Amino acid sequence: MALILALVTAPSSDAHTQAGFDSGRARFTAAFGEVVNPYRELAVFVMPGQTVPIQVAGMPPGARLAALADGGRLGVVQRGSWIWKAPITPGLYRLRLKGLNTNDQMQFNVFVMHPLGRAANGVLNGYPIGHYPVTPLDNLDSYRPPEGFVEVTPDLVHVRVSPHFRIGQFLCKQEATGPKYLVMRSALPLKLEGVLEEVNAQGIATDGLEIMSGYRTPAYNQRMGSETVYSRHLWGDAADVFIDRDGDGRMDDLNQDSRIDQLDAQWLAERVDSLEETHTHLVGGVGRYKATAYHGPFVHIDSRGHKARW
Repeated sequence: MALILALVTAPSSDAHTQAGFDSGRARFTAAFGEVVNPYRELAVFVMPGQTVPIQVAGMPPGARLAALADGGRLGVVQRGSWIWKAPITPGLYRLRLKGLNTNDQMQFNVFVMHPLGRAANGVLNGYPIGHYPVTPLDNLDSYRPPEGFVEVTPDLVHVRVSPHFRIGQFLCKQEATGPKYLVMRSALPLKLEGVLEEVNAQGIATDGLEIMSGYRTPAYNQRMGSETVYSRHLWGDAADVFIDRDGDGRMDDLNQDSRIDQLDAQWLAERVDSLEETHTHLVGGVGRYKATAYHGPFVHIDSRGHKARW
């Protein structure tokens, strides 16, 4: 389990705890399939009927955990290890790891997705999805069409995907008369949480990042005139973000030079660089954007699996 422990170390400074920022980290880590989680709450995404192994690491000596699930089939493999089979009905299911002799707890908000094949002519239950590129970029698996889509009804928009982010923040901006659908990879909220810790460690006290844009359907991306058919926003692991502590809807003066400009985006991008140096499993793209008449400066963050900068 040394690999898991190495992947989830906290940022290099403890300043965030001194400032009163609650990182939301648990006292142990757990792997849900290939997703390694150090936080008390995280969203994960599976297909109907999928079987997923769950493995705990880093428990304090003497602590014992039980696993509880409100759906699917959960079986014990050995101490600290279980296997869970997802229900065949799409929706939200909660799986909890709870201390039997401590107050430790971790919750996975498991979204069972609607398979891609249910989208007829680029439309899923009346919601326009569009069409993903037939040919993956550079033949990378990460650019193949997603397996499925998460249905987000109005009662689910406040469900946490991690301690400081909710799924509704990442919905595509296109209008809908019924539920919306999105694609998300757990690597995105994990990376955003890491960036948030880095920001607080550098003395910027904030409990969140403003999400300008999260998931985009191919249909919305095309309608907005984007020529980037391989945008990571379409694969659910990208977000355009800024920090807005005063609530004016624009980036704050992060570098404290009495101006709000691209240098503040640069400051935030440097926090991402710092995170990736120690958390290489979260490596991805970082883009810095200037202010326009419509928005302030912001930073694109993604977890595409290889380093990209612009």
